Amino acid sequence: MAQTLELEALFGGLALVSRQLFGMGLALVGMLINTRVLGPHKYGQFAIVVSLITYAVNVGKLGLDVYLIRYQGDLKQRQFGVTQLIYLLIGCIMFIVGIALGPVAAVWYNDLSLKNFFWGYSFVAPMMVMGSAYMALLERRLAYKHVAAIESAAQLLYLCISIPIVLYYKSVWGLILGALGQSALSLCVSAYIGRMNFHPCWDWKEAKAQLSYGLGYATSTWIWEVRGLASPLVVGKLLGSEAVAFIALATKLITMIGFAKFAIYRLYMSFLARLAVDRTKMKAAIEAGLQMQVLVLGISLISFMAIGPELMKITVGVKWLPVFNIFPFMAIGQIVNGAFSLHSSALYVIGKNREVSLFHLIHIVVFIPAVWYLTTILGNIAGYGWAEVVALVSYVWIRHALRKHLFAIGERIIYINMLVAVSGIVLMSKLIDGPCWLRVLSCCLVLAGLLFAVQQNRTMSSVILNKTVSRLRLRGA
Repeated sequence: MAQTLELEALFGGLALVSRQLFGMGLALVGMLINTRVLGPHKYGQFAIVVSLITYAVNVGKLGLDVYLIRYQGDLKQRQFGVTQLIYLLIGCIMFIVGIALGPVAAVWYNDLSLKNFFWGYSFVAPMMVMGSAYMALLERRLAYKHVAAIESAAQLLYLCISIPIVLYYKSVWGLILGALGQSALSLCVSAYIGRMNFHPCWDWKEAKAQLSYGLGYATSTWIWEVRGLASPLVVGKLLGSEAVAFIALATKLITMIGFAKFAIYRLYMSFLARLAVDRTKMKAAIEAGLQMQVLVLGISLISFMAIGPELMKITVGVKWLPVFNIFPFMAIGQIVNGAFSLHSSALYVIGKNREVSLFHLIHIVVFIPAVWYLTTILGNIAGYGWAEVVALVSYVWIRHALRKHLFAIGERIIYINMLVAVSGIVLMSKLIDGPCWLRVLSCCLVLAGLLFAVQQNRTMSSVILNKTVSRLRLRGA
């Protein structure tokens, strides 16, 4: 039975990874077409709407989808009925919130067209909330192939609806109608496959159990996701929707280029849980994972910056080149995050959610005011970028928390790789306006230096690994 579950999880995980790669390809096609046709202003309007309503939806889920996935024992129809009722009420609230945000956003951004966009996207919010419950049922059953198929089909429908409308009408409504179709398909198919009837009911005891678990898990995530509101609320207010569009595109590029980092993070979340009882193995796993993340991120981000401007001109046009005023800052933030992301994973595994939440809170308290102040002072999106750099100071806390509650990891190799990678990003940013051949040559030299640093530290890594293996053998004996 255990082997069967492991095989199901393995093949399901491969299906999810394949779906992510396929989804990235579809997202790239859609992004290139939509950004080129709509331009920064219209794409920025859509980014504002999606950012605010998506955050509201993520908060509205209350972590109940995670409760459904992780509930120990057989999940009964009545339990799911309680979730259905809660999500039905929240979906109605999300719809009202979206409608109410329309006039407020129109005044806040001095853009009357935003009101209608918010009203249109409000119909997406209830379907996103309800759909997450049925998708949770599928993940609970390890039906990852179904999850991957549904997500891929929904994303494909989104492109089939949005691209023709965008190409013909050059309107944001193409993206909104595409999102409506995507959410509707995902909800209907997952509800059909989920094998749970739509039968909302109420049980105070069950509702309390679900909300207690869900809120405890989701609070930390809500705090961290406030980061995503800095662009639409602060930068959008100060600089307009075009600045929001540049940040949104840079964020998407970072996500796509750093795909391996997110894959490593998800893999290690479950991997570290299995190693929780053996701190020596856990420590070795974290060190190896962090080294891998920094190395992969450094190579991929530096390589993109070498040829990125030329690719941008060919694909989406010169009007999107201001993205590279913000991209280097965000790339540095991602590399540093890659050197500390598994700290949070390890603390989650041992139940120190409060420490991670406190780290997220410190980061937000530093980041949001820095965005407002520096964007106001500089008067351009570089202010947002410098705020990313200022907020890096918050990682001191998560490092301290890991050392306090678990152990001190070997950081020398990680920091050397991080320093070389960050230096490469800084060098590439200085050469953005220069000829492509010079950036490519500099990129090759930086990557050679990064690989040389890895090679120089391989001996030390081998010594550490040998010591770890020896200790494990002694314990086994």
